[in-house]
Amino acid sequence: MAEKVTILDGGMGRELLRMGAPFRQPEWSALALSEAPEYVVRVHRSFIDAGAQVITTNSYAIVPFHIGEERFADEALPLARLAELCGNRWADACEIPIA
Repeated sequence: MAEKVTILDGGMGRELLRMGAPFRQPEWSALALSEAPEYVVRVHRSFIDAGAQVITTNSYAIVPFHIGEERFADEALPLARLAELCGNRWADACEIPIA
């Protein structure tokens, strides 16, 4: 029986840090999303260029633990939408799914 392998993207946080994006605790990868989303787009593109067939939005750290309760209440939805837009930038062009 032939098995189908799907290649997922890699660690967004590690790549953001490696590329020099704004990155610190407690915000973690949400900081790059809010201050420099162009880095998030670059990381998505690098994963696609490396062969990823599915990319994941950079929304992992958009939670009260990382961005705080008040900021979560005020900014979670706009940040989640921005994470989707960043992911879709290359996913749509390359015709790959975004999760």
